[in-house]
Amino acid sequence: MKPPLAFKSLFQNYFTDRAVGHTAISLVKSINGPGLEGKLWVPAHPKNYSSPFLVPALPLLAGNLLFKTGPGTRFALAWTRKAFLGALREGDLAYLWPNVPFQVFQAAREKRALVAAEGINCHQALAKEILEEEFSRLGLRPSSTITDEDIEDEKKKLALTDFLFAPSPMVAASFAREGFPKERIIQGSYGWDPSALAGEKKALEPEGGLDVLFVGRISVRKGAHYLFEAWAEAGIEGRLILAGRFYDGLEKKYAGLLSRPDVVTLGFTSDVGSVYRSGQVLAFPSLEEGSPLVTYEAMSQGLALLVSPMAAGGVVRDGKEGLVLPPGDREAWTAALRDLAAHPEKREALGRAGRERALEFTWDKVGARRREALLEAVAALGPRGKARP
Repeated sequence: MKPPLAFKSLFQNYFTDRAVGHTAISLVKSINGPGLEGKLWVPAHPKNYSSPFLVPALPLLAGNLLFKTGPGTRFALAWTRKAFLGALREGDLAYLWPNVPFQVFQAAREKRALVAAEGINCHQALAKEILEEEFSRLGLRPSSTITDEDIEDEKKKLALTDFLFAPSPMVAASFAREGFPKERIIQGSYGWDPSALAGEKKALEPEGGLDVLFVGRISVRKGAHYLFEAWAEAGIEGRLILAGRFYDGLEKKYAGLLSRPDVVTLGFTSDVGSVYRSGQVLAFPSLEEGSPLVTYEAMSQGLALLVSPMAAGGVVRDGKEGLVLPPGDREAWTAALRDLAAHPEKREALGRAGRERALEFTWDKVGARRREALLEAVAALGPRGKARP
């Protein structure tokens, strides 16, 4: 009987079970199964978190202390890379997350391991184009800058990558545009965890009218400003509920709109389920994205989706689980908000369809599909450890 393929995944950040960390551990856990076994290497994680699929490279006390200082963090990351590469064997699959340096890709290839990279967002070349244009249009200083050196570094890594995981068609297309072979892109999705959204508590009680949610970083990249403008123009009864922290100076730029009584800012909340239970629509006009977890979560809670193509993530189908609109088309977003406010039966039908579709995207089902696709891709390469160009 053929032994399972060993995959060893490296997450080059301090681990918490939130955001990208949550995605990483959820995928690694759910990918494990017949023919494929592996774990996630991290520098350290909080003392109150544990998982049999997680390998902290440092003792927890030491790791947590080191991450409190700059030099300590650098040492912790270097030690993690060393531990990860020390565990990697010929024929293994090195499954690498963003921020892993080029030298790890290079060392993995030298060990004759297969290399898979996770494309959580679009290729940086496309992201740079989109964001530079938008910040310029708004007259705002970019909060983070993708340099030409960053793009070149990504291309160098991709040249050593056997497989790229793309969580949406938009991500896949962005990497193909930059020359990564389409046949080596494994397109899939992300998912959601039913247990994480359990409960009955609501962040806000209903007051009448349409409650529209935005959940996540309130930033230019997420297109929050387009939602602000559409909400102001729509003039509908209800509330725009913002759950997340502000970035990019949007809080100051849109201070007048944000001070309106029909706009509620909740700040960051760890109980995101209570937020979803407080609305009827999730609006997410993201400009550049991978496949946002809020899309899956909101669908699972029966909300109608009003999203951009990036935020749809290849999961939301226009007219079925939601409405998919270009983020900058203010007239279309304004009309959609008015439409969903005026037709509760329509948004309820979208919500029911979304709840049903979300059942196909729990992490266990997502992981099983990804495992099958990966094993097929590895088999197509031929014998494990075979020399590659």
